Amino acid sequence: MSWCGRCGWWGSSGGRAVVLLCLLLVGNLPLITWARFVGWMAAGLLIHLCWGRRHSKVATGELATGATPGTAEEHDLAGGRKTSSAP
Repeated sequence: MSWCGRCGWWGSSGGRAVVLLCLLLVGNLPLITWARFVGWMAAGLLIHLCWGRRHSKVATGELATGATPGTAEEHDLAGGRKTSSAP
């Protein structure tokens, strides 16, 4: 059985109708709307990448050497709580 076959919303005829209706509506948008959408998406992506590069933990030096971002190891290596139970 495929993944979509196990999924409740896609397996129903109502779910398929909703997806087809959305595709129909989006497909009938004028080209100028698509051009504006792509332009705003590109601007947002550029802002996101520039902001992230400048304010990332790696750029600001908050990420300890050897730590994996977003893990408890990062917190421990950066001077957070101690993992060993020995005094």
